[in-house]
Amino acid sequence: MTYNVGSNSSVRIILNNYSMTNRSQHPMHLHGHDYWIVAEGVGQWDGVANLKNPMRRDTHVLQPGNPKIGPGYMVMDFVTDNPGVWPLHCHLAWHVSAGLYVNILVSSVLLVEVEPPRTNANLIFNLSRNALMTLRNSPSLTRRPKIAASGLPTRNHWTR
Repeated sequence: MTYNVGSNSSVRIILNNYSMTNRSQHPMHLHGHDYWIVAEGVGQWDGVANLKNPMRRDTHVLQPGNPKIGPGYMVMDFVTDNPGVWPLHCHLAWHVSAGLYVNILVSSVLLVEVEPPRTNANLIFNLSRNALMTLRNSPSLTRRPKIAASGLPTRNHWTR
């Protein structure tokens, strides 16, 4: 899923954690930007943001909720000064696999105007082709370990 934040100069995202166990913390990470934690807690966010001296992060733990109070929440603000498509995700790999991942599209109008340099495409192609030719001609691909009487490869003894 991708959210386009348009031409806004800053964005506020409210994340809720409806899981009620301590094992369900989510270290949330945003690529391409640092963000400020302007509010966090358990229950319903009251709309009050700490703008005087908020914590600046690129990863922050979204805490679980409490069955008696409500979900955990985290309110993050960031400035959209870096155009691109930036992932916002939980840093636990299996949570990402389960879908705790979203793309944030920043300054899409500016991205349309950017054309990647053709020299980069040629460079990548040539590097890939050269790497492939090097691998094909590498003697290490045809080398086999010497096998000892035990049926196991001998240590540091290779044959061509």
